[in-house]
Amino acid sequence: MKPGPDPISLRSLGCNAATMAPNSGNCKRENRMPDYAAQVLVCTNTENAEDRRHCGDKGGREVRQMFNELLVKHKLLDKVTVSNVGCTSQHKFCNGAQGNVIVYGPRHELGGTWYTASPDDVEEIITEHLVNGRIVERIRNAERSVKFS
Repeated sequence: MKPGPDPISLRSLGCNAATMAPNSGNCKRENRMPDYAAQVLVCTNTENAEDRRHCGDKGGREVRQMFNELLVKHKLLDKVTVSNVGCTSQHKFCNGAQGNVIVYGPRHELGGTWYTASPDDVEEIITEHLVNGRIVERIRNAERSVKFS
């Protein structure tokens, strides 16, 4: 995979993925990174496995795209950053429309919360977890979590 900016996220922000220059007034790229309150990691790994078992073969890419769209809708781009990650070894918990999501923040007490989520779950992760600071228990992956002391 070629290093560099993620063209999915830049495109969704109205940026030119090749130059990172604004295509429209929606692209808010600045010279310095903002101080984010939370980070969302979405597994979009495929590894071209014949059995299509990885999150990117299931719903991972769609989950990522939904985060891109809804963070714009909720005006959270300066508070939450979203990144693709490789295999988290949790794809066995995902059905055909889900992917693994790891959320750090917005409060220290929440630690790192792992979710097995579909695109339809992203709105709830944003409103409940990222905005209101409450873990969405019904989709939480209880096998994984990170607690800060």
